[in-house]
Amino acid sequence: MLVHRRLDAAAVEKELFELISRHAVGAAARTSGSLDSRRKQEVYLEARRPVVALQRELEREAEKLATLDKRDDRLGPGAVSAEWRSCRGRCDELRKDLRAAQQNAAASIFATLNDESLGMGSDAGESEGLCIDLHGLHVAEA
Repeated sequence: MLVHRRLDAAAVEKELFELISRHAVGAAARTSGSLDSRRKQEVYLEARRPVVALQRELEREAEKLATLDKRDDRLGPGAVSAEWRSCRGRCDELRKDLRAAQQNAAASIFATLNDESLGMGSDAGESEGLCIDLHGLHVAEA
């Protein structure tokens, strides 16, 4: 922190004070509006609902693709059937949508569980102190 602030002790002091103040606000909120384990599970399930739906749809489409004949000899030797190509394209599109949904779910879960107004997602009753990493600094520098 000192290096980042170019050895400006006043700036570091201000930043530490703000950090501790935010922690105190979060600690006060823990007792009033914290996320308990049940609520965390609800947040997780709600955020993953689109992911689960896309996974099911992809599984159905992949099963359909497995039953289709890839080759269509009516179009010539080695030709790929239009139905197979269409189904394969749909599977690729679903995989892309699934990756995006997983990223959105992860971001949503992270944002909800780490909301400072909810005590940064800690369970009610948790009373751990604030930890600040001052790795590599001597006591006088910290």
